[in-house]
Amino acid sequence: MLSVCQPGDLVRLPPPCAAPDCLGCDHPKTFKPASTYWQYPIGIRDGFWTPAQIPIAECYVFAVHVEGRPVEAFYSLNTTAAKAFEVGQRVEIVYEERGIAGIWQRVYVMDMRPAGKP
Repeated sequence: MLSVCQPGDLVRLPPPCAAPDCLGCDHPKTFKPASTYWQYPIGIRDGFWTPAQIPIAECYVFAVHVEGRPVEAFYSLNTTAAKAFEVGQRVEIVYEERGIAGIWQRVYVMDMRPAGKP
């Protein structure tokens, strides 16, 4: 018997669990200048397609050493919001862990705020 699979049936990711909070310490605060991303269309070409130009705003990328984890977490903020954070400052991050057990795992940082503030 031949069964037909829909594209969404091949891999189903588990839903995100409640985002835990954890403490960390800002290490480097790296400036990333404004840039442009070019998105190239893919798929069946029925006509003439041109790439889309997507501007990326300047930002600061924070590398946060998270307590209890062997790796750093990265989080980017626009230049105005980044003024509230300094290198060496204690921060609290909210993150989600996603992945498939034994295959891959990724941590998504959802929010970063100074430690001790709601």
